Amino acid sequence: MIKQKARICIVNYKTPELIRVCLRAIRQFTEYPVEVVVVDNDSKDESVEYLRSLDWIQLIERKHKPGNPRGSFDEGAAYDLGLADCETEFFVV
Repeated sequence: MIKQKARICIVNYKTPELIRVCLRAIRQFTEYPVEVVVVDNDSKDESVEYLRSLDWIQLIERKHKPGNPRGSFDEGAAYDLGLADCETEFFVV
């Protein structure tokens, strides 16, 4: 098995078309093995089903807790999850 040099972390929140284009571009233009982690911030739209159907990504599904702030704080927490068990040389956001 080839060890990946980089982990790409993408945070998704209700952007089904954008996440499709982004992941398609990663597959098409990345020339060396990478790990792809997508952290979904409780989208509740068709993007979640699409992400679940992909066996080549690691999907982390976050559920929003009432009272917790949305926005940049929520996005930062999502990136923390994507970085949590990273063992690659590079981490790309």
